[in-house]
Amino acid sequence: MNAITPTPRPTIRARIHESAVRRVNRTYAATLPEIFTEGFQNARRADATRVHVRVRRDDDANAGEQKCAVTVTDDGHGVADPAVLLSFGENGWPADLVRREDAAGFGFASLARRGCTVSSGPRSPDGGTLPGWRVDLTPEHFLGDCEAEVHGDESAPFPHGTAITFPATEGLPAIRSAAESAARHFPLPVVFHGSETPSDAQPLPRRAFLDGA
Repeated sequence: MNAITPTPRPTIRARIHESAVRRVNRTYAATLPEIFTEGFQNARRADATRVHVRVRRDDDANAGEQKCAVTVTDDGHGVADPAVLLSFGENGWPADLVRREDAAGFGFASLARRGCTVSSGPRSPDGGTLPGWRVDLTPEHFLGDCEAEVHGDESAPFPHGTAITFPATEGLPAIRSAAESAARHFPLPVVFHGSETPSDAQPLPRRAFLDGA
């Protein structure tokens, strides 16, 4: 009597459907407070000691159009693998930090509607420096419609750190107000540069979360 070969049981595996990726630019409103909050949090998780926010007039803007370039720079350990920026749900943080803070790896998507340029100088595991890199990301890159080219960048934060530059049509007072709101209970000092003048740099006010409770 021949043995009956059991029919293999079907298996399934978790995956992210393309439609979910395409909804990423609707998940975040791309408001300035949201962008600053996510950027500052990423800097803290990268072991930064200080964050700088710089605002400059965009020279490429059309006449009469108010457009600024906002750059958030930290002195953290940088980003070793640029691909992690567009791998939603993957963050590159140490496993113990992910468990402690439930880091989801979606915060960078707050820039999906605006696009941005990321420049990073990674810190090697032995504390040394690695070659810096830069990538320009448009909303189409966040949606997976095209691939983004990564270039070497000698002007990346040195010896390590990350700089994220994004466009803003909001005026300087609104940008500063949003940065102040995100920095109010942030544990690291945030320095705001409203112009190219070095003397214009001002630490944003901070206070403990439970002050006055």
